Order: sequence, then structure tokens, then C-alpha cells
Amino acid sequence: MIEEKHPIHQVLVPLSLSVIVLYILRGSTVADPDLWGYMTFGRLFWDSRTFPYQDIFTYLPTHDRWIYHEWLTGVVLYPIYKFTGGVGLIVLRDLVAVATLGFLYLAARIRKSSRASVLLWHLLVAPFFLKIGFGTVLRAQIFTYLFIAVTIYLLERSRQKGQWFLLPILVPIQIVWCNLHGGFLSGLGIIAIYIVGEAFSRRTWWPYLLVFLLSVLATLINPYGVDYWTYLFYAVTLPRAEITEWASIVTAYVQHTMSLVNIIWYVALGILSLRILVKARWREITPLMILSGTFLLGIQHVRHMVFFPMLVAVYLPELFQPYMEDMQTKLANVLIWLKEKAPVAFVISRRMSTFFIAIVIFLFCIFLGSSSLSLMIPSQEKEQGQIAYFPTGALEYIKRNYSSGNILTEFAWGEYLIWNLGPQMKVGLDGRYETVYQDHVANQYIDYIKGKENGFLSAYAHDLVLFPPDRPPVASLRSRPDWKVAYEDKDSILFTKVRR
Repeated sequence: MIEEKHPIHQVLVPLSLSVIVLYILRGSTVADPDLWGYMTFGRLFWDSRTFPYQDIFTYLPTHDRWIYHEWLTGVVLYPIYKFTGGVGLIVLRDLVAVATLGFLYLAARIRKSSRASVLLWHLLVAPFFLKIGFGTVLRAQIFTYLFIAVTIYLLERSRQKGQWFLLPILVPIQIVWCNLHGGFLSGLGIIAIYIVGEAFSRRTWWPYLLVFLLSVLATLINPYGVDYWTYLFYAVTLPRAEITEWASIVTAYVQHTMSLVNIIWYVALGILSLRILVKARWREITPLMILSGTFLLGIQHVRHMVFFPMLVAVYLPELFQPYMEDMQTKLANVLIWLKEKAPVAFVISRRMSTFFIAIVIFLFCIFLGSSSLSLMIPSQEKEQGQIAYFPTGALEYIKRNYSSGNILTEFAWGEYLIWNLGPQMKVGLDGRYETVYQDHVANQYIDYIKGKENGFLSAYAHDLVLFPPDRPPVASLRSRPDWKVAYEDKDSILFTKVRR
């Protein structure tokens, strides 16, 4: 068998993973719509030097208290953007992606998988979850992906090596995590599965229970106290049928927000994983529960499709070990034959590993140098294949002609507008959604943009309306005498209210 401790192998894997990240994310520098909401909160926090508990960016009815579960993300991102621009955000996104892959790699290695086996599975699954999870710049979810990888690594290190002293690290992680993103619930869920799985397996389980209880208590260290959990219960049980990433993969395909290729890949990975598990007669209850749960979660909600391939990269490489060992044995036999029968060819083959790593280093430098560090804010739909675009032309028109007012806008554009126009120009509605807006207001808005004449337009003091041209309310607005077109381009149309 090829010696795993060869220094070339130790350098090759992390370099290869870094090349994977840079190659996949090289052109993915489109600003995410939620980015502007984070930074708006961050700007308000740093400029006011007080913690914002009341929303000042909308004219629609809001909750009495603004519980913004991603507040720390905004507090972190705003100064980075202020002093480095989009470059700092892109670099941060890429570093988090590399670190996430790194901890998944370490977790798989703790389970005694070979470097070659782990790298093979990373090559299989990383392109999918990097594209889905890190495809824009940037969302608070990336911190959840990183902390899930760290959590699995610490849990597996304790489970495989009995290093229980590492588990308390999860408690301060939860403090940071719960203030960055609500996905900390997934971390608590994973710990809970370890408790149940290890108890059923008759293995040591009480340290997981202890760290779970401490982690839950640690989440109370937030600006909102117990009210944060009240909000989370409300948010988790809230129907979100109109938000595409909360749809099932079937619904997403019907709505043309998820490609058939991605769905086939996800289902095929599930089938492949099941076949490998059955063939290996795997009986580890804890990993089986986690893989089954995350696969079904991904079927139910598009935004959760990232978790299953991440965890497959941790648990399955060890089951592929016999195949890798067989391949390595055959390769070793070939090298022995070459050494005996063709010594010159043997020397060349031994040098090839050094040459290969030189190629990887070269590619790493090329990708690093060619990676775009310019934050894209596309003004047109489907420009360069991006998944978001912004009404930049309408924004400039509004800046030139209005100093204040209320603007009813597309859901995905609201946070971009409050970043550029707020709080002088107020919006209704935006991606902060349930953190700010009352349920009945959000439901009225959703019905209205679907084309239902429900009195929403006359119920509130809208001064401007900004939508994509294909939105159902646009046709109605064009025919109304109390509204007129103020600005129009290919991908946005702005109406202003006629004052009498």
C-alpha cells in the first residue's frame, strides 16, 4: 500500500480542496439580496452606537420589537465592506468555504478514512454544496455550514477517540452561532441525534446530553433574551410557500427555481449512499440517523439540500476504503513491477507525484490570481447567469428626483433599497420578512403581488411602486389614472402616485 504519511500527500489534499473552492466560486461574486439587509443593520448599529430594537426602514405595520436573528452578521460585515469594499466580503466567503471543507475533511479522517478516499468524496459532493451554499456574496447561512462542520468534527473526535474535553468548545460556538444565524438549531439537532444514537448503541452518551443542555442555555446570551426563542418558534412554524428556497424540491422544479439536473444529482447521491451502506452492512445508528434526517430535510426544503452532501463527505469515505485499498495495492504492485522490469519508468513514475503536486500548486496560483474580487450588482435579469439582479437604473432615478417617501417594491429588492435609500425612503416589503412585518401585512402583500386586488394598494401610504415589468400588478397600475409611469427600463418599472 502507498504510504499515507508521505509529505506530498499531506500537502496535496488541502491544496486540492482549495483549488476546488476557488474554481467553483471564481465567478460567483453576485451580491445576495440579503447582504444589503445585514449591512443596513450593521451600519445602523455602528453609526448610532446603540442596539436597534425598533425598525425604521418601513412604513408598513411592524412587530413591536425587531428581533433580527442575523444581527451579528451585519455587525461583522458592515465594517469589512466599509473599509475593503466587495473584496473583503468575497475573500471572507471563500475563506469560510475553505474552512468548511477543511473541517469536513478532518472529521472524515478522524473516522480513519484515507486521504485518497476523502478527497474522492469531496470531489464528488463539494461542487454541489459549494454552488448551492456559497454561490452568492454572501449569506449568513455560510456560518451555519462552517459551524456544522466544526460541530461534526468535535463530536466525532470525542466519539472516536474519547476526547470528551473537546465537547465544551461547542458551548461558546453556540453563543456566536445563535447571534450570526438561526441555523444554530441544526447544530443543537445534530447533538441531540448523537445523544439518542449513542444511547441506542449502548455507547457513552451523557457527555453529549450535558453539552446539549449547556449549549441551549448559551443561546440565551443574545440581545433579546428568552424572546429570541419565542421568535424562533414562530419563525420555524411559519408557512413560507411564497419563498422559493423553503419549497420542496418538487415544488421548486415546478416553479422553475430548481433545475432538474440538481434534483437528479441529489436523489442519485441518496441512492448511491444507500447502496454503499447496504452493501457494507453498516450498523452505526448515529450516522444513519443523521444521513437519513438530512436527506429528507433536503427533499422537504431546497435551502436544506446543502446538509446531506456535507455529511456524506464525512461518513461515507470510510466505507469506500476497501475499494481504495484495492486500488492502492494494484498501484503498488505496478510500481514493484516497474522497479524490477523497467527501472527508468519506475523513477519517472515516482517523480510524477512531485510533478503532479507542482501542477496543483500552479493551478492554485492561477485560480487565486484569476478569481474575480469585484462584487457584482447586476442590473439585468439572467446577466452572466446570476441568480439575482437589482433595479440600479430605477435607483439612480429615485436618488435624483426624490429625497423622501414610501416605496412599495419587489420582495427581493427591498433590502437593496433600504441600504441605498433608507431611512429617508421607506420600503414595503423586504427580505427581513417575519423579523419585521406583521403576518397579515405580509400575507396582504403576497396576495397583491400575485395579482389579487385586495385593497393593499389603497390601504397604506405608498408614494412609489417599483416592480419587475412581468409582475401581475403592473398591468393594473398602467390602467389606473391615479398612478403613472415615472421610469421604465427592460427589467424594472417605477410608478409614482398622481397627486390631485
